[in-house]
Amino acid sequence: EQYDHFGAALASGNFDGDERCTDACRPLDDLAIGAPGEDDEGAVMVVFGSENGVATSPSTYLRQGSLGGSGEAFDQFGLALAAGDFDGDLADELVIGNPFENLGAGIDTGEVTVVSQLTAASHGPVTFLSQGSIFGNPAYDETNDKFGSALAAADFDRDGADDLVIGIPGEDVGGVGRGG
Repeated sequence: EQYDHFGAALASGNFDGDERCTDACRPLDDLAIGAPGEDDEGAVMVVFGSENGVATSPSTYLRQGSLGGSGEAFDQFGLALAAGDFDGDLADELVIGNPFENLGAGIDTGEVTVVSQLTAASHGPVTFLSQGSIFGNPAYDETNDKFGSALAAADFDRDGADDLVIGIPGEDVGGVGRGG
C-alpha cells in the first residue's frame, strides 16, 4: 500500500534458534523487515531462514496489538530494528523501535519492544522499554524525545551477552533536542 515504507529498517538474526548441521552446526538466520507506515501505525514482517535461504513462508507479521501493546496513528512501529542475544539462550531477540509512541501525557516520547523466542507461530516474553521504565520514573518519558529512533546490539562490555543501545535524538541534555 502507499506510504507503508516496507523495508525502511532491516535486521537479521536467528530469532527461532534453529540451525543447520552438516560438517558443523550453523544458525539459520531470519530477516525482520520494518514497515513503519503500515496502516498509519507500523508493522514488522519476519521471514524465517531455511536450508534453502530466506523465503516468504513461513513468516509472521508483528504489530503492537499482536504483542500486547496498543498502536496509535503515526507511531511508526518498526522504524528501527536490531537483533541480539541478550539472555544467552542462543536465539536472538528482535528489538523494534517505535519512536513516535505517546506515553502518558507525552507526545512522541518513544518506546522500544523486545520480542523473545520468536517463531512463525508464536513468541515468548515481550518487554516494553521506555526511559521511564529503565530509570524507574515516568518523568523521563518526555515529549519529542523519540526514544527508539535508532538501535544497535553487540557485546560492548565483553561479558558474553549482547547489549542494547537506544538512540534518543530529541533528548534535552544540556539544551533542547541535543540527543542522547
